[in-house]
Amino acid sequence: RLLVLLPGESRAEGKWNVSPHGKTGAAPTAQVVGTTVTITVAAADAYWNQVSTSISVTLTPSEATAAVLLSPKSLNLTLGTTTFDVLFRKAVPTTSSASATGYSGYTSPALTINPGTGTKLQLLVQSEETEAPGTGSGKTTGAITKTAGLAFDVRVNAVDSWWNVQTASIPTVTLTTNATYYAISAGGVAGLANGTTQFSVTLLQAATASLTVTEPVLTQSQSPVISVNPAAAVKLQTLLPGEFEAPGAGSGKTGAPTNRTAGVTFGVTVNVVDASWNKVLTANPTVQIATYDDAYDTPPSAAPPAGGPITQLMSLVTAAPPTVSVSAIAGGFTGSTSPVVTVDPNAATRAHLILPGETFVPGRYNQPPTTGKTGSPTTRTAGLMFGVTVYAVDDWYNRNTGNASTIQIQTSDPYDTEPSTASFAAGMATFPVTMVRQDTSNLTTITATSTVLVSTISPAFGVNPGPAVKLQILVPGEVVAEGRSPDGKTAAAPSPATAGTAFSVTVRAVDANWNKVNANPTVRINTSDIYDAEPGNQTLVSGEFTFTNAITFVTANTTQT
Repeated sequence: RLLVLLPGESRAEGKWNVSPHGKTGAAPTAQVVGTTVTITVAAADAYWNQVSTSISVTLTPSEATAAVLLSPKSLNLTLGTTTFDVLFRKAVPTTSSASATGYSGYTSPALTINPGTGTKLQLLVQSEETEAPGTGSGKTTGAITKTAGLAFDVRVNAVDSWWNVQTASIPTVTLTTNATYYAISAGGVAGLANGTTQFSVTLLQAATASLTVTEPVLTQSQSPVISVNPAAAVKLQTLLPGEFEAPGAGSGKTGAPTNRTAGVTFGVTVNVVDASWNKVLTANPTVQIATYDDAYDTPPSAAPPAGGPITQLMSLVTAAPPTVSVSAIAGGFTGSTSPVVTVDPNAATRAHLILPGETFVPGRYNQPPTTGKTGSPTTRTAGLMFGVTVYAVDDWYNRNTGNASTIQIQTSDPYDTEPSTASFAAGMATFPVTMVRQDTSNLTTITATSTVLVSTISPAFGVNPGPAVKLQILVPGEVVAEGRSPDGKTAAAPSPATAGTAFSVTVRAVDANWNKVNANPTVRINTSDIYDAEPGNQTLVSGEFTFTNAITFVTANTTQT
């Protein structure tokens, strides 16, 4: 038979009837990983006495990865005994079995192998990596794939040179990553307990990353490259010029929208993303872009991303208020609204008139007939001044505050006094206007003209007369010209009268500018002919009365009134 003696064991020849047979009762001495252990194999008779022989014996440790035979696996005995040198790499109890042809084999008691001194750290990404002490890498591993935004565990061990956990080692370790956007529990710093600790790691960007654990004394450990895939698509992301995608970042992007110019086309990019702003190229919802702050722009048609981000062209047309947000929506996904973008006016191209009763509305370029404004001019009163505002605007009716060209206005009233030419101040000029001729037909207009801007004409409006303040008398040959100074008549002279021939005279109640007013006082006519007969008093009807053939001058060759 064969006998195996471990360190700490001694032979006891003849000890055949008491266990352990052939040796004393001393227990094997525990060994440390990484040290060379000498194991003795001897040939014995039935009573465990050593037999002198030179047979070939084979020694086999129970853990193939736990021990390495430094000597040949099979050796010839010398005078019935030999020794094997074994390097134990794994801290697990290990037996050793001896065998030889024609001899009863022998299996030793389990030899305790303790871990060696902690020399380095071991990082294990769960669940793709598992501990494999005693092997070259100390672990089993494969391709590591994680999902962005989903936490996973990372185990850190303090180990000896053969990757056995050194439970007596309790240093504080730091876990870091080369990922840009991530979260690590405990701020990435933790103390080991019984030689080990665990972190929770969340990688937020769909890219590749690795993890590194360090400690001032122990050798650091780095993970294999981790592939991070996007999670399920849950929302949309809008990118305006000046913004750049930053998957994994809190807002999902960097930068800020640059100013846009009214009417100028630009691209809006829409990404379908997961909760951490990583693009999901397999999601293809139909996306609609809208600008709820700009009532007059034309949003692009709905379109599918078709396996990736889409860029749609659009333009903003309203520069007042100067900030607009762009939104993207799609069924089943959380929509996205951009930060506000400032819209600057385009170059001034036209003059834009605003009369009392009208409201300036920038951007309202596509709503004829009231483009650039709402409302209608209210009726004015002859002789009362009112303000007319002219704006220098672009093709989308946005006021260009940088324009300082000259502007002039003219009315269709032939008898008023036109205001002087003015220059735009911050793209605006206000003129005082006083109409003097009444217009009950609502045909009065005002025109703004410029040498560099397209002229504009106002909608037609009416002019009411002022209060009645005087009377106007019309004799044959005279023609009414309301609003005309100095007497509200044309230049036509009165027709000559013939002594003894009756003629008619009309009397009107008028305002300060000779516009007839519906006032009905009782009037009488007196002539300068001291010998004629005066007609009686009459009450005006609707502001006037004609004394038909009521006047007959009798004194010839005179000028009468």
